[in-house]
Amino acid sequence: MIAASFIDTSNGAVVALVVAAALYVAVLYVAVAFWVVRDARRRSESWFFATFAGMLGLFLPFLGVIIYLVIRPPRTLDEERALLLEEQALQEGEPLDATPMSRPCPTCGREIEPDFVI
Repeated sequence: MIAASFIDTSNGAVVALVVAAALYVAVLYVAVAFWVVRDARRRSESWFFATFAGMLGLFLPFLGVIIYLVIRPPRTLDEERALLLEEQALQEGEPLDATPMSRPCPTCGREIEPDFVI
């Protein structure tokens, strides 16, 4: 009888372990699908792309994430906007190869060479 009760408790522990593992995988599945949709919306303004990424995340649970990581745009929309602003600022500013403006010496008035600091 002692052995039978031991088997019953270990069976309950195994069942609880299997249920906990299944619950963990289910939560991980939902979290991964949610992350895929959220990341797709951050990287593209297209609702079609976000829907497609969500379908990949839902219907191909863990393989879909790998496929999504291959096809997703390399930069987020915020990074694209920052790069665009940086390019515009560089175009509006002074060209890089232009010669600097002449600086006259405050004492004698002659032009100071560009590599002089003081």
